[in-house]
Amino acid sequence: MSGPFVGPPGRIWAICYQAMTWLQGQLAASSAPQVLETPVQAVFATLWNGLKALSVSQISAALAAETQALIVVDTLPLGVDPVTAAFLAARLTSCSAAATQIAALMPPLNLFTVGATLATGVPAIADTGFLEWTQTFAAETPPAGMVLPGDAVTAADAWTTIANAVFTLQGSIPLAAFDTATRQFNCASAIATVLGQTQSGGFASAGSATPAAWSTVVALPTLLLDAAVLSSAPASLASQQASVIRYVLMQQVCNLANLLLSFRSNSVVAPSTARLYVGESLMDLAARTTGNFELWQSIAALNNLEPPYPSAANTALALTGQQLFLSGTGLSASSSNQPSYAVNVLGRDWDFGPINGTMPAWLGDVPMIAGLYNFARAIGRRLQTPLGSLVFHQEYGCSIPGEIGAVQTADEAGKINAYGVAAIKGDPRTGTVSNATTAVSPGFQASFSAAVSPVGPGQSAVNIAEVIGASR
Repeated sequence: MSGPFVGPPGRIWAICYQAMTWLQGQLAASSAPQVLETPVQAVFATLWNGLKALSVSQISAALAAETQALIVVDTLPLGVDPVTAAFLAARLTSCSAAATQIAALMPPLNLFTVGATLATGVPAIADTGFLEWTQTFAAETPPAGMVLPGDAVTAADAWTTIANAVFTLQGSIPLAAFDTATRQFNCASAIATVLGQTQSGGFASAGSATPAAWSTVVALPTLLLDAAVLSSAPASLASQQASVIRYVLMQQVCNLANLLLSFRSNSVVAPSTARLYVGESLMDLAARTTGNFELWQSIAALNNLEPPYPSAANTALALTGQQLFLSGTGLSASSSNQPSYAVNVLGRDWDFGPINGTMPAWLGDVPMIAGLYNFARAIGRRLQTPLGSLVFHQEYGCSIPGEIGAVQTADEAGKINAYGVAAIKGDPRTGTVSNATTAVSPGFQASFSAAVSPVGPGQSAVNIAEVIGASR
């Protein structure tokens, strides 16, 4: 997406868009982490600083508008008491100062030097320093004798007095000044409530409020909350523009953060891309390219993919033939625990003994099974589990247990045989099923056997033999 955005937010977006386009060219030219880490980090910082600059732009514009609104309130003949008038004057001064100082934090936005700046490893948008500035704000001087945190409520109540005075003046003609005073009261009340609930640090006991303390813990939070209210009106075109820009930049920042983490992990191999084959799922892609089908979730995250994911049943998702960024295997080339077909595809599990059988003798720890042995055990467990009996895995299991009580005829045996083959093919590790046979016997039992080969070329078959019935 490229616009149409205007003003400082539009320039921020234009620079960030150029930065992302520039990085796309760098990624196409190289896949080595040692080459890409610096440009990715520079673009990440550009987008992150762009988000900060966007906030600075919104806050400064909102407080500038609020300053003009407070000037209007201050010119009205309100007839309020001196303390309330002092609160109004102090807030007008601090709002004007905050708007000016925050506007000065906006970094230079040069649209013509983005590529050259990024090429040196420097972000194209500098940090605003907004957080550091908040620690030094001291523009509001409260009336004498104010005590924190209790008098934050006094400051909020003063705006109720001002709002009532404006309401009396306006009569039947609504004034914008009434909305301004009411908004200040709502924001000040919210901050006073938070301060009143603070039980640590400087608020563990009451103390006199210095101008610096009042400004940083009462005035500035109230002004920032006020700015958030003003700049987030859904009907405002400026608010809609900023929301769209913020959403897109946050998405890209998260993607780049994942990419940087993959670069900086010693256990991740160099990033690469691969094309998705016709009818191939992300699990198939991960198994084919990395040897670990479980990395499909990382591939989905790195490519910003969301359900429904591509598969043989979802061939119209427009991902076939698309270059997808791949995750590493999670193991370094020098690791002694190299990825293997037996572990990464066929899996590893606890060995609790045969299905419905005797648990292995205790030898100090639970033994493990892996590879073909684990695959055969998993197939047996699937055949013995009634289909739909697992609440959160309704597709797991087999229809054979549901037939128990009717296994008496050859026709029933044929149906059970088909149920068994279907259940085995429900395991994503299954390649082919052959020599499937079922025999029924008295006592409502069915003996199912088959030779099952897992996915992958040249894999040997495992023999499955399960007796499923009312008793064993």
